[in-house]
Amino acid sequence: MTVQDVLKQGYWVSVYREPDSARRYFVTYVAKGMMQARGYDGEFKPVPKFVANVEVGDDGIAVNWEQDPSNASTPREVFDQDVWLRVETLREWNARLEPLVAEVRAWAEELGWSTRLVEKNPGRS
Repeated sequence: MTVQDVLKQGYWVSVYREPDSARRYFVTYVAKGMMQARGYDGEFKPVPKFVANVEVGDDGIAVNWEQDPSNASTPREVFDQDVWLRVETLREWNARLEPLVAEVRAWAEELGWSTRLVEKNPGRS
């Protein structure tokens, strides 16, 4: 079983790039299961959520955790490896997609069509 398979079983994962930066990414893990469990006092318990800030530099990928997964049942090394795999996959995809989008945009502008690029940002909720 791969690292991603292990985490897929217990977490919803989202990955996105900071809109104004080609080198900054966010990876969020939210625990699956009962989303609105109540504590002894009747208050809702917060759902476990781990957020990694990822900076991609010339010397590699640096992962800093906003909410650290050290208290999760899965070892942090597994999360770190998964973050690296997901960011590298997204970077490769964007490197292939961006030239294609630029080429299509150029064709449209040659035909006199108006164009605009809309970055999709899922937000950091």
